[in-house]
Amino acid sequence: MNYLKKLLALIFGLALLSGNCYSYIDSYSELYGKSHSDSIDILHYTINLKITDLFNSRIEGNTEIKLLPKFENQENIQLDLLRLNIDSIKVDNNLVEEYSYNDTIIRIPLTNNYSLTDTITVTVYYNGVPKKDSKWGGFYFTSSCAYNMGIGMASEPVNFGRVWFPCNDDFIDRATYNYNITVKENHMAVCSGTLDSMTNNEKSTKTFHWSLRDNIPTYLSSVAVSDYIAVTGTYDGLLGQIPTYIYVNPEDSMSAVNSFVNLNNVLTVFENLFGPYPWERVGIVSVPFEAGAMEHVTNIALPESSINGTLNSEILFYHELSHHWFGDLVTCRTAGDMWLNEGWASYCEAIFLENIYGNKRFKDYVQDNHDKVLRTVHTSDDGYYALSGVPHEITYGKTVYDKGSDVVHTLRGYLGDSLFFESIKNYMNEFAFKDISSEDFRDFLTESTGIDMSGFFDAWVFTPGFPHYSIDSFNVVPSDQDYNVTVYVKQKLRARDNYANSNRLEITLMDENWNTLTKNIEFSGETGSSTFSSSINPKIILMDFDEKISDAISNNYQTVKENGINYFYNTYFNLIVDNIEDSAFINVEYNWVAPDDSNTMAGGLLISGYNYWKISGVLPENFDTRGKFYYHITAYSSNDKKNSFTVNDNDSLVLVYRKGAGHKWQEISQTLVGFYLTGEILVDSFQLGEYALAIWKWDTGIEILDDSGNSDNYLWVFPNPSNDHFTINFELNDTGQINIYDIKGSLILNKTIKKDEKQITWKPNNNNKGIYIIELSEKGRIVARKKIKYD
Repeated sequence: MNYLKKLLALIFGLALLSGNCYSYIDSYSELYGKSHSDSIDILHYTINLKITDLFNSRIEGNTEIKLLPKFENQENIQLDLLRLNIDSIKVDNNLVEEYSYNDTIIRIPLTNNYSLTDTITVTVYYNGVPKKDSKWGGFYFTSSCAYNMGIGMASEPVNFGRVWFPCNDDFIDRATYNYNITVKENHMAVCSGTLDSMTNNEKSTKTFHWSLRDNIPTYLSSVAVSDYIAVTGTYDGLLGQIPTYIYVNPEDSMSAVNSFVNLNNVLTVFENLFGPYPWERVGIVSVPFEAGAMEHVTNIALPESSINGTLNSEILFYHELSHHWFGDLVTCRTAGDMWLNEGWASYCEAIFLENIYGNKRFKDYVQDNHDKVLRTVHTSDDGYYALSGVPHEITYGKTVYDKGSDVVHTLRGYLGDSLFFESIKNYMNEFAFKDISSEDFRDFLTESTGIDMSGFFDAWVFTPGFPHYSIDSFNVVPSDQDYNVTVYVKQKLRARDNYANSNRLEITLMDENWNTLTKNIEFSGETGSSTFSSSINPKIILMDFDEKISDAISNNYQTVKENGINYFYNTYFNLIVDNIEDSAFINVEYNWVAPDDSNTMAGGLLISGYNYWKISGVLPENFDTRGKFYYHITAYSSNDKKNSFTVNDNDSLVLVYRKGAGHKWQEISQTLVGFYLTGEILVDSFQLGEYALAIWKWDTGIEILDDSGNSDNYLWVFPNPSNDHFTINFELNDTGQINIYDIKGSLILNKTIKKDEKQITWKPNNNNKGIYIIELSEKGRIVARKKIKYD
């Protein structure tokens, strides 16, 4: 219990002594929103509603609530109900005269002295037009359908049971339900749970009686009214046979059959991995809602358009189905930990693909999601956020869904499949029908796995941004028949300041014949190393070759066998093979962090502080290739001011290269194709190594240009300054190029130099006075620059 809760407990104790519990509950509402779980425990709801006036979007009826007080002789209780009309309220069948209601909270006085074991029955009679959220969720009507979507994304709290029945609207309070829903005779009411019976009434109406035996939070309770028919089936689950019901409009019955051909197969996958399906029915209902779906218990609301006879919406279907474990069975305690619901359900999309369609579909899906996370989540959510404690405005943002999925994948890689899935089964069993926080989940995994998960959760759940892991270097020493290999690893940071600790990673050794050996390495902080015996002599060593850890790298590897273009998806690189006589192995890493020696000026070049490529592999002889690198400058600068890499009209974008750690960056022969902020750079003489974007900064580069350095070995200019013409002398071993730029970076002269040519004379044609730059190249490589002044 934290300090604030202790203070509230003290206030409440004083309130009891003074005979005034009302002021404490007001304080609780102000500090904790609309949750009343500290004062009441609701056991059961019986919702009796008439939903026949679809034209006017009205409901009317009552809800009977059975609850327990949490304090002896409690003087009042509170319930949530949003902007509906209250006709009357009864407590234990006695009419209440003095209640208050502000369109949000009902305050009901208690006249009896109830003990903690006394069940109180509160019945609220009400009517009106249920509300919709301004963004997503609420209660919807069409001319032929009425239904709820149990979350209000723009509302606070996001739980949205209160739009159609009085309740304790939070993630903590769980109750069982009965539903008695009266509809027109041509309609059917579909609710959570099991249909017990149907009653024919007078005045051409029917009442459907449903019951839900297991307890749920209010946002998972549901109703849908339309001219439904049921497409039924049976699933043989681990705990016995479970009925399946898909409620659709009559004309969509065959579409439902065809769209859900994999339903039982997916249920088998989820049961085997997460534990038995715990609910009394597998239920789906079709609704005319096109903005998403909702995981109501045993009554998943899906868009009508998604149940169309194809398998195009399976990812949506089985995301929602997986919620019956992640979210419905075990529920996040607060909206700030929504990743425990949505991040896990999002990763279940990948698990569905892996087990139904194979490993390639799984890996492609995980790679695409990871690329999306690194590239767009911080712009969509307007910043980098930790998974736990997300602000209200991004409760249902991409951080929660997409990065949440990324982190679950990383947790799986961190623990390994066997321990991961065993722990998740234990998690489901331990916290079934309960709520949980990220801290609870961390502590449970620590106990369940025997691994201290503090380092993992600190790095991946409680801290924004990403770690980045790379092989810095390695050393091989022959030893008898084996090799002693020492590997040095390095951690960098993206959008964070603290290094991750307790890192557990796989490294893969590959020799010249492509034989591989995988080892595990553990380290904390910025650097680490490990020495081990290897049966192969590694030519390259790859970090996290199977992409089990979603750090700040987009990776793709291929076996290249023939001429043509090889697309390394999500790495912003293509390899163009012009000649190959044997197969090549190429691994491309697009690193979303700064390369070594970034943000430093070298001869006027500013190297990107945002990203770089690392390309490794095992190549055959006579391997003639070109590399094409893609750039998009605006993506590099948004929401990451510390590592921003921006250009302006006076700058020149180039690609720089180094062989690896310890080598200096240098310009290489290249051709830039594209526009100012986006395009491609073609490298004719491609080599393995590291590549980074750089810019020739005309404003600052000129000031630091060293006229007395390497340029004096190749380039001499006199007079300098000059008020007339310049004599430019140069020394090259082959044909070359002279480019002259003005202070704005505009190309003034572009002249090819013959092999035996040693001198040219140049004078600015427009007689504009100022600073100019002479750039001398040989075989496409810049060998010298000189600053000259025209007076």
